[in-house]
Amino acid sequence: MITEKNIIHLSELHAFNEEEYTDEYSLSLAKEMLDKEQENSPFSHLAFEEDTWELYIESQGSSRKIKFEEVAKLVRFHPQFDETKFVLIVKCWVASLIHQFSINYADSMFRYLVQFLDLSKMLDSSKLQEVELVLTKKTSKRIQYDMALSTLNFIEYYPFLDKESRYGPLLFDIKEANHVSKRDDAQRDLPPTKEVHLFHWIMRDYFKGLDRNSEEYLLYFPIYLWWNLTMLIPLRPCEFCTIKRNALIEKDHQYYIKLPREKQPKNRVQVVDKIKIPFQMAKEILHYQNRIRDFYPAKTLLHPSLVKTKKDKLGYTTTRHLYLLQLFYRDVVGGKYGLTMLLDKKRNIPVSDTREKPLVDITKPIATGDTRHFSMLNLMRQGYHPLEIARLAGHTSIYSQQGYYSHLEYWVDTEVLQLMERLSADLESSETVDFDDDDFKTQFIFNTGASLDKIPLDLGYCTDPTQNCPVEDHFACPHYRLTEYEYMNRQAEIEEAYKRSNTHIKHLLSVLTNLQKIAQKHTDTDYEFSDNDVLYNKDLIEIKKQLDVALHWHSRVQHHFTHSKKYKKKR
Repeated sequence: MITEKNIIHLSELHAFNEEEYTDEYSLSLAKEMLDKEQENSPFSHLAFEEDTWELYIESQGSSRKIKFEEVAKLVRFHPQFDETKFVLIVKCWVASLIHQFSINYADSMFRYLVQFLDLSKMLDSSKLQEVELVLTKKTSKRIQYDMALSTLNFIEYYPFLDKESRYGPLLFDIKEANHVSKRDDAQRDLPPTKEVHLFHWIMRDYFKGLDRNSEEYLLYFPIYLWWNLTMLIPLRPCEFCTIKRNALIEKDHQYYIKLPREKQPKNRVQVVDKIKIPFQMAKEILHYQNRIRDFYPAKTLLHPSLVKTKKDKLGYTTTRHLYLLQLFYRDVVGGKYGLTMLLDKKRNIPVSDTREKPLVDITKPIATGDTRHFSMLNLMRQGYHPLEIARLAGHTSIYSQQGYYSHLEYWVDTEVLQLMERLSADLESSETVDFDDDDFKTQFIFNTGASLDKIPLDLGYCTDPTQNCPVEDHFACPHYRLTEYEYMNRQAEIEEAYKRSNTHIKHLLSVLTNLQKIAQKHTDTDYEFSDNDVLYNKDLIEIKKQLDVALHWHSRVQHHFTHSKKYKKKR
């Protein structure tokens, strides 16, 4: 019987796992995570080798027990699984949940997974229809949603469990069918877009002015590389941290990084294990390697000795990386740039501000796995085929990226902020800001150049003699202009166009999302939606171009109104 006794409810965030199980790395990482959690929670009993873990939940003043014998009992009836190894994998998974979320969530997700493994007889393909019937007809929507999230998280951690990709699509459909956009108990999945934009600006400014021969540069170089590399390709934190010492490859004056990924069986998506990187990034890596050449040899590209922890001095680990990011927030974002944030009183590290009306600048620090989400969303937004995204993300099955669709609108918000920043770049160089933005007016609103055609419209004019409009709304067209008189005196109509632009962007995102979902369902069975189909890929590129145009206009008008309000306040 499926129950939710003593289980807390989950949010969209819990469908994702930052790690993926590997024989070489996961066991030592799990033990390191547990040791750290044991230090932070002395009333818990978290010995990896034991089959029962006691989890002390401070907010409740009580303990819960995770009994891995429950998993062992299930596996014994399925000889295709090695009982000892599977229990070990589940232990590593639970350790990763404690590290990423909390003891409370790890306990609930473990319980849901055990129930689903029991119901599906260890994801037996012959039980698929029976499982679907029980979940959709005999189980509450809340349990359906939480069980789907928990099992999807485990499948992302250990893809071999669903090697035929039969249960993944079913679980995603159940999750989507029962998803509620606003849950009282749900945590915000990603940091506010303005805070991401601010962090991006700080990263550029800080490393631009940092002495590359200083100890501070050596300490924080992993943060520089993480931000720039994992925004380029969606790496898991464990993949980033375990990049080998000799992973940088030079060939024909181009630089590549070899990723710690394994080749997959022929029936799985073939993941990308080597990527080309920008020359400047390669130059920084070479400089870093030269700086640490006299250090003791480490297994990883990033040297562990600069971040002081107790375990594994031979390799850079995700726990080290998390701690370094927390230091960067506290000492650089807070200490050097003066931004306020909540600090954990015991550990003196930044934590999220969950108050209804936060009183700090940084309400949710970026997590080490967030850049993987940002990169995935950017690839979708840029019109990449779902199969190509899966290869780049290291997903061995194409359906794994479905959980990212709900964040597409979030990513567009971030893009708008970045475009607005570029528009403000010239203004930032002067001590006083004059709203009379000549760049905005000259380049986009009105242009009196004699070479431009001027075809009158109800509001403004078109500069394209063919009037071959790439979009339906004039305001979203790169050939559209306003006269200076209209710019100054018809603000209400411009603002209305801005609202239409916002609606248009949401429509384009909806079209892009649907294209991605269709391809995911039919890539393996229908050539029309495969990564080799010219027409389908043309559709993706066309939507991408329309989004580029719409975002460009949208950001310019948003920039105009933002500075207009500031200007009026000054006066």
